Amino acid sequence: MYTVVAREADAVLLQDADDAGAPTGVPQRLSDAEVVAAVAHREAAGPTRWVFARTTDWYPRWLREGVTVARAHDLGLCGRILGFSQDAAAAGYNPDTRFAPRTVETSNVDTERAEQQATLFDAAHGTSPAAGAESSSDDLLAELTAQLKAVATSEHPWRLRLLLAAESAGALAGAEMHHAGLPFRADLHDAYLSRVLGPRVPHGQRPQKLQQLAGVLQESLAAPTVNLDSTQELLRALRRAPVRQDGVRQQG
Repeated sequence: MYTVVAREADAVLLQDADDAGAPTGVPQRLSDAEVVAAVAHREAAGPTRWVFARTTDWYPRWLREGVTVARAHDLGLCGRILGFSQDAAAAGYNPDTRFAPRTVETSNVDTERAEQQATLFDAAHGTSPAAGAESSSDDLLAELTAQLKAVATSEHPWRLRLLLAAESAGALAGAEMHHAGLPFRADLHDAYLSRVLGPRVPHGQRPQKLQQLAGVLQESLAAPTVNLDSTQELLRALRRAPVRQDGVRQQG
């Protein structure tokens, strides 16, 4: 099940949708003050995948209020992946540019240093609402339906499905890491890493949870032996999969 999060006028709408993106039931209309409690209640009640125009439009505030979610579908990030997919293009899919990921602003940043510090899950964490946050639930549902249809009609739907889930999970993780920050005490930092990634492992090995995610990505790419720590190997695996990718740095 999916739950679309949309802002309309002075209210926030939570609209459930089925596995094809079709709306189910009556949307829940809430004030800003009511949203976080409603999200926490729904998350505790059962699994759902939260659909955002952009994860950064909503999730940072939820984190500040102490609420985390397990799964998401970021329309902007998923649309970018599908936009590079030959299968999705063959199905007639074109990303809705209103939900395109924001570009990281670097006007006041040392550009060279920023490039050196770039990682796979770099993300912009703006504080002002983006255009996608003001899109209607109908707009978001239409884009969700188009994306799910493109995946379902592709030659390898399970691969694309896993890639979209991994990209959206990365957006959640990025927001959570940005929210948590970096503790100055080594013991607190170590405890945080153990809680998030799993127990400490010998040098050169991946923590348990990272290894699980690596396995999911290798399976989605049909490349069980690809070295995910190698940018070149990862790019080659992405190009062999039904996704065309020129780099691994996220721009929004």
